[in-house]
Amino acid sequence: MAADCYLLKYPMIRETDLSDFPPEKLAALLKIRKLMDFWRITPGELRVAPRVVAPPPPAPSPYRYRHPRTMLGWDGQGAQPAWLRMALLREGYTVDELRRCAEEFPGISDPEADLAAEMAVAAQAAADRASLAHAEAAAQSA
Repeated sequence: MAADCYLLKYPMIRETDLSDFPPEKLAALLKIRKLMDFWRITPGELRVAPRVVAPPPPAPSPYRYRHPRTMLGWDGQGAQPAWLRMALLREGYTVDELRRCAEEFPGISDPEADLAAEMAVAAQAAADRASLAHAEAAAQSA
């Protein structure tokens, strides 16, 4: 077979017995070797380490709860954010209202913006507590 002679001039193939290969594999090897000769590709060039591509970061999960006024959201994972506690306890929203708002305005979470807004809500809550404590102290002294 002419393919045997052509393939045998390569040391890697001389080490193996060509009769062990099915005819389809021999045909593929012959085609690869001819292309390598045509393009002057050496076996060493084929042994390049594969390029590892990092998997894309996971997509942010959509919110399950969203504040109707501030549009802050929470995906239901982890600790309850301060804005959610404030919305439920002080502002009078119900869990169903927050869920409905999340369904109407699904949006994708933006952790950095939410963290900044969360800090602003927490600062406002602290200011409200301080103002309330000051008012109570003034009322008791009067």
